[in-house]
Amino acid sequence: MKNDRTLTKSYLLPRAAILAVLVAIIGCDPGRDDTTPPPTDSAPAEGAADSRPDYTDPPTTTGPEQPTYRDQSVSEASGEAAANAQYSMVESAVAQIKPTSNGNAEGTVTFSAGKDDREMQVTVELEGLEPGPHGLHVHEVGDCSADDASSAGGHFNPYDTPHGSPDAAEHHVGDMGNIEADEDGRVSSELAFRGLAFSGPASILQKALVIHSDKDDLESQPSGNAGERVGCGVIRIDREVLAE
Repeated sequence: MKNDRTLTKSYLLPRAAILAVLVAIIGCDPGRDDTTPPPTDSAPAEGAADSRPDYTDPPTTTGPEQPTYRDQSVSEASGEAAANAQYSMVESAVAQIKPTSNGNAEGTVTFSAGKDDREMQVTVELEGLEPGPHGLHVHEVGDCSADDASSAGGHFNPYDTPHGSPDAAEHHVGDMGNIEADEDGRVSSELAFRGLAFSGPASILQKALVIHSDKDDLESQPSGNAGERVGCGVIRIDREVLAE
């Protein structure tokens, strides 16, 4: 029995020594799980290019100011689209008519969006006119600075159509026909037009509204032979309505 224990002890000692040598050579840690992959998020060596994507967390704010991040497509939107968005909810605009060197027309003309969004309601309150009919047109340039209002350019005609009656199949967007002044030279009328708008190609905002000395014959090209420009005003957003 003593010889058997001696034999077993002498057999186990060499195996333990061999295992210790293997551990020292391989550098193996018996307690570590070698199936775990090595970390991949280590910093690059000095001088080496970092090919990792540059992800940056968005800024946070604690006060009233908000981050100014905007979608790229929004930031590149055209000026025309931005203007359309800005004016799409306008419901009213006003032209303050002032006399020119050729006449004494003055007053206000108010444009209001109709209930069906296809019709424009127009309220005309003017004085200083000769009794009778007078041509009324939207002109293409919102500038009444010239003494004779020539700075307002020609009729507003974005679709390049012939001049005509506002009821005709073809006419300028700016063709508004005639208004009638009473014997005191006053006009107080409620009119309705289709084709006028506050946004898009037919927008009348920042255009000039011109009152003429004579009747528009609704046929002569390019402007109905309506005579001199006796009153002019730029059509602007009604700030009082917006304030409400």
